[in-house]
Amino acid sequence: MATAFDNLAPRVMRELISDFDLTVEQAAGILGNLGAESGLRAIQELRPAIRGSRGGFGWAQWTGARRVAFERWARARGFDLTSYEANYGYMRAELTDAIPDLKFSHAITQLKKTTTVRAAVETFEAHYEKAGIKRIEARLNFAQRAIALYSASHASDLAKETPAMPNPSLPDTAAKPWYQSKAVIGGIMAIALPLLSAAFPALKLVDPNSAADFVLKAIQIIGPVVGGGLAIFGRVQAVQPIAGSKAAGIVADMQAGRQAAKTADLDDEGPRIMSMPLEAVLAELPIVIDALNQLRRAAAPGPVEVTVAPPHGIAETVPLRSDAA
Repeated sequence: MATAFDNLAPRVMRELISDFDLTVEQAAGILGNLGAESGLRAIQELRPAIRGSRGGFGWAQWTGARRVAFERWARARGFDLTSYEANYGYMRAELTDAIPDLKFSHAITQLKKTTTVRAAVETFEAHYEKAGIKRIEARLNFAQRAIALYSASHASDLAKETPAMPNPSLPDTAAKPWYQSKAVIGGIMAIALPLLSAAFPALKLVDPNSAADFVLKAIQIIGPVVGGGLAIFGRVQAVQPIAGSKAAGIVADMQAGRQAAKTADLDDEGPRIMSMPLEAVLAELPIVIDALNQLRRAAAPGPVEVTVAPPHGIAETVPLRSDAA
């Protein structure tokens, strides 16, 4: 069953450390003395050392003039003599020289010079308690117990105050096909439109200042700009990886379990359109450029039939005629 010392020691330790800028060991020196005197209970001394006297009272077992001063100070503030406010408040008043004719700030000054629990216990006893029977080992035991109680309470407080760190994970999103990527489409536009303009010199025969000429120039000039802007905008706004890209591989690795479950669900829903990886598009690019070159050569006057081999090897005959025909 928890005692008064168990319940109050962590709170008293915190307030002493805050009020007097003490180390844990120095604050424990005070608790060790209070524990040995009263166990942090505002009790009456059972066997006063001086016959006929009222004996000690309170946490520190204040005796004689100090007991009178304690009772007067507490009652002037409306505190019950057994309350926390009365006992801690009066001890703090003595240690800050707030009680006339009872100056004990030197006890804190000397306490701050100590670095060990034993030294803190002995120093506070000598300068504040001035006990008739010192019982240093008992005081030391209470001091060490106070540290243990404070450490446990402090750890618990930190756990409550510190928010739990979120579990980092990538968004639960499937990789999208390359043709749904603004960045990829914009890049293809910026590359392909100038090539198409060069591949069809016959387009230069369009009447100047005509609507067709205006549209053609708009495509040649604005097209690459729009494509580049679309690529930049798409890259900045992207939240999904592109199928076949390195980002898609990372997402798949980090969310393997979840992706496996989703794949099983998708299989139950029936066949879906497969997306072509970006690497496959880049691999086919030389073939597309070669086809464009053939189209450019075919733009010469005279009827020409050019057989173009599309990326997937399906032959297709494309009839072309010159404007002179």
